[in-house]
Amino acid sequence: MAASSLSMSSERMSRKYVKSLFYVLIVFSLFHLVSVLIVLVPNGDSLLILYPLSTLKPWCILYGVLQCVGSWHLSRSHPRDDADCGGLSSSGGKSLKGPHAILHFITSTIKTALKYGLLLCLSSILFHTVAVLYGAPLTESVQETAIFAVLLTTLVALPTFFMIGTDGEQLNRIFKTRKLQAGIETGLVYIVVASLLGAWLGAFPIPLDWDRPWQKWPISCCIGALIGHAVGLGAAVVHCGRMLSTEVVDTASDRKSKNF
Repeated sequence: MAASSLSMSSERMSRKYVKSLFYVLIVFSLFHLVSVLIVLVPNGDSLLILYPLSTLKPWCILYGVLQCVGSWHLSRSHPRDDADCGGLSSSGGKSLKGPHAILHFITSTIKTALKYGLLLCLSSILFHTVAVLYGAPLTESVQETAIFAVLLTTLVALPTFFMIGTDGEQLNRIFKTRKLQAGIETGLVYIVVASLLGAWLGAFPIPLDWDRPWQKWPISCCIGALIGHAVGLGAAVVHCGRMLSTEVVDTASDRKSKNF
């Protein structure tokens, strides 16, 4: 009976996690689509073309905050045992009371904020360096290259760190060996690969002599990254929806077999 109840509990947790992931991805997709339409749809010229810096800065902040909230919601619906679970779940599963709980919450929050703040800064530096190595101006348009690096950090590094964590072995398994677990890992790979591919494809029109305002660095790459991220989110939503429907079917068939 104990083993049976434990199996049922883990099954319920799995369904709850998949549902939470599905809803979080839908919220991400809606926010992303609406906000991207606002900054990209031309009204004369789009906001991203006219004011790339002042447009991308608040957008990255808002989308980053939304991802933090979504990650916190996922960590509540699917707690993990390891200490590095994206920085938003409780430590060790211990419930503290009184001043000890407040002190533990403050210290853990500060440590998490410092850790992930440093990682995000390093990610921006890395993306900036890679952009320069791929042909971005080294001494000119430095702010434009920096905001492009921040955009990629928001679209790629932030969801990776907050949803998967910083465990090197796990990240190597996901992105190098491609041994993925169903659910959040597969959806994350869709998002990361589509965002980076969109940014890379966005660089192709820059050297062409069309003399279009959106060909100025790094506008086309930013547009490509935003569109690619939207495609990745859509693929992740479809994957999660299929996984959820399969679980529902499996649960229904299990119940039917038990009745017999």
